[in-house]
Amino acid sequence: MINSRVVAIFLIIALAVGHIAVLKHLTADITELARHPVTGADRARTMRLQMQVLILADLALIAGLIFWSAMLAFRMREYRQIRGQLADARKALEIERTLSASDTRLHLMFETADIGALLLDDKGLVLSVNRKAAGLLELDRHRTGRQSFADFLAPQAGIRLEDLQPALQNDGPQMLNVTLRTAKGRDLETSIWFNSFEDVTGESLTSAFFQPLHPAGTATKSSALEPDIILVADDEELIRLLVKNMLVRMDYTPLLAADGEEALALYDKYRERIAGAVLDLIMPGLNGEETARRLWEKDPRLPILCCSGFTQEELVEDLEPGQLLRKPFSFEEFEQALKAALGKNAEP
Repeated sequence: MINSRVVAIFLIIALAVGHIAVLKHLTADITELARHPVTGADRARTMRLQMQVLILADLALIAGLIFWSAMLAFRMREYRQIRGQLADARKALEIERTLSASDTRLHLMFETADIGALLLDDKGLVLSVNRKAAGLLELDRHRTGRQSFADFLAPQAGIRLEDLQPALQNDGPQMLNVTLRTAKGRDLETSIWFNSFEDVTGESLTSAFFQPLHPAGTATKSSALEPDIILVADDEELIRLLVKNMLVRMDYTPLLAADGEEALALYDKYRERIAGAVLDLIMPGLNGEETARRLWEKDPRLPILCCSGFTQEELVEDLEPGQLLRKPFSFEEFEQALKAALGKNAEP
């Protein structure tokens, strides 16, 4: 498609050439008609000047209208593109809004299941660990990076995931008794149900659900684990959903509130499992500063990370260094700020 500004420039050049030709012709005719019949003196200088001014003014007006029309067409095309992008964003938000409730329920089911669960990629790296598995394997999910499933196999286990994967793909799920070694070096006899499947992107994944064969010998009960819920309060739904997805990537369970009052009510309901809070400073009703103050009245040691798009120093004068995250922020910035607020080492 030809650019509208290029078309406008060609039209203006054509008009200029045409106007100059007309001007030359008319001024020549005026000169001949106004020439003195006897002396041949030129008596049309004033008339030629007026004609030149009128034709040049007409050319400028038409050229301006053409250029303005071209710019308007260009802006309209930009507007249609932006409108299409906004429509895509609204559609994505509607899909996220629709899936959010069921996604949260599935995540809570995964986290609160009374059986250990691991999600592995096609190379055997551990993508996700639920609370029960972290307790049985004596893991701190927020202090360690991604590990390989082979790291948890005791030397006497006698299996390799790369040898098991063809059987999973050809014969379906497999139930095996496997000796796992916890992060503290203890052996744990388990029964593991392996299953291979593909996610929505076509990537091959493996799930491993396991439980001890000898419950009395389990290492650490899941009730002794650190709280893993992060309370999020923000009046912008899109920000809540973005932060929720970031927290899920960090293996935390997000608990979302639309304002300060809802955040306080959720804290009272789930306070034993809440590890920290992420609060927007500017919210209608109970703002972030007042919400933080009331949460600290309930638990003075509760880690709180505040977020704001404002830069006024008076908004943050009561916060300690590291307690404020400026909007907009990337996942890396959010992860680093949250780990700092929770007092955890940012290094995996």
